[in-house]
Amino acid sequence: MKYMDGISGKIEQLAVRKYVIPLVILLFLILSVMQVGPYSIEKLSEASGGIGMLDMKFGYSEILVNRMMENLGDAGRQLYMKLLCIDFLFVIVFMLLQVILISVLLPAAGTGSSRGMLMFLPLLRSAFDILENSLLLAILTRYTSHNAALIWAASLMTMLKWIVFCAIIVVIVVLCVMALRRYIASSKSNSQKH
Repeated sequence: MKYMDGISGKIEQLAVRKYVIPLVILLFLILSVMQVGPYSIEKLSEASGGIGMLDMKFGYSEILVNRMMENLGDAGRQLYMKLLCIDFLFVIVFMLLQVILISVLLPAAGTGSSRGMLMFLPLLRSAFDILENSLLLAILTRYTSHNAALIWAASLMTMLKWIVFCAIIVVIVVLCVMALRRYIASSKSNSQKH
């Protein structure tokens, strides 16, 4: 646990608010490219027969992946590979923003316990996302081999990513509620003193 607290302390030093605005701008640029750029999610959805990005689903079957690969053709698989490469950048920027948000909310909520574990959640989500993208790239490059184990592993990483992401959302909401309650209590206390 001390190791995790040490890591979270280092992250907190780096997670200063001056990085928030540039990271938010970078995140919106990445999302914009993924939505309307030459390698857009919409183009992938059209090429895949409406299936879209596999990593936006909560798991997927071998049948779905094979149907998607057939629908995509060579050009569509190249498009998906380029989109996944852009997604790697999104994963890192999104992780940094989540870490910064949690590191700001922890002291505001008045909690110091388990901060290492809470700061670890975005890192864990990102690790699953990177593994998922890597496995999807392997599936795309080895399309004709129809590797069921690779598809199963990629789907598992996708599910784990979404589970951890949901946990992060719960943590952020709870920390926001705790910070708000602490702020209200502090405001009442200050108003009673005057």
